[in-house]
Amino acid sequence: MKKVKFLILVFISFISAAIVAQNKDIQGEAAYYFDIKDYKKAYELYDKLYAQVPKNLEYKFRLGYCSLFYPEKKARAIEIFEDVKRTDKSPEADYYLAKAYHVNYKFDEALKSYEAFVAAKADTKLKGDDKAFLDDAKLGIMNCNNGKELIAKKIIADIKNIGPPINTEETEGVPIISADESIMIYTYSGKKSTGGLLDDFLKEDLTEGTYHEDIFICTRTSDSTWNEPVGITSLNTKANDAAVALSPDGHMLFTFASDVKNPGDLCFSNLTGTEWSKPEKLNSNINSEYWEGSCSITSDGRYLYFASERLGGLGGRDLYVSEKVNGDWGPAVNLGPSINTPYNEDAPFIHPDGITLFFSSQGHKSKDT
Repeated sequence: MKKVKFLILVFISFISAAIVAQNKDIQGEAAYYFDIKDYKKAYELYDKLYAQVPKNLEYKFRLGYCSLFYPEKKARAIEIFEDVKRTDKSPEADYYLAKAYHVNYKFDEALKSYEAFVAAKADTKLKGDDKAFLDDAKLGIMNCNNGKELIAKKIIADIKNIGPPINTEETEGVPIISADESIMIYTYSGKKSTGGLLDDFLKEDLTEGTYHEDIFICTRTSDSTWNEPVGITSLNTKANDAAVALSPDGHMLFTFASDVKNPGDLCFSNLTGTEWSKPEKLNSNINSEYWEGSCSITSDGRYLYFASERLGGLGGRDLYVSEKVNGDWGPAVNLGPSINTPYNEDAPFIHPDGITLFFSSQGHKSKDT
């Protein structure tokens, strides 16, 4: 009987050691995805770790943090950070709880937590990251108040999923429609991506690799349904390639390209017959050593509006305009404080009337965190 008991204890010790070793492997993988901001994969891994070791506060925090950036799981962020707040009375607990309420559009609750954080830090001399957190909380307060106002004036819209064959279990985004609505070009990442699962150096990695972005195209049939999408071979590489904008005549496609050595440049491709040319980078007036990733061209092809993170702007990401001079794009001009704020502006779209500009902004009347 004693020998059997001893064997059971040895077996339990062996299993425990195996679980610890497995957790170390998962922990390393989770930390990797967390660091590169792939919060969906990080969430799945921290969810496993937290289920096995629910008293581990780091797993709990990171799981909650991933939930903030994973739309399908954002409600869980409230559950996690409310639980954290029950035992952690620090201002930082208020900050993350405020974020959880904010992403779920619970603006009144978010305001209380943001204001508690700001009040706790009011008499403290802050600098560096601490000051950045305080500034972000103040922005959160402003955006929550914006959100309350916008929700009160909301317009009910009937949004329908476009369905297959365009939408799949993979990722589809940034749809660009031709003027006659017969063609859709969009960005895809998934099992059909060029090169399959790749590491950061574009080498095959079937265990920890990710699918990179490709550009797909599909056409509308006479009965308004969509044909099967196909990748545009001439535009796609193993790195990230994304559709950005289409000229009004449908013959020039602007694309975005990035890889491990390049944060992102804007390119263009011309349509000849049914074939798209290899992408060419726009000139140095448009592309800098920093990120450029969205643009829109006027109906007459004279002006290009684009977003850039270059130095000298009003915030992290600003909107600029360039005029075509002698067949090429001239110096970029910042659109100034009526458009740009100390926060990020992105995704410009210039209406065919040439005077109405749509864009996204973290400043102005934004409601999001």
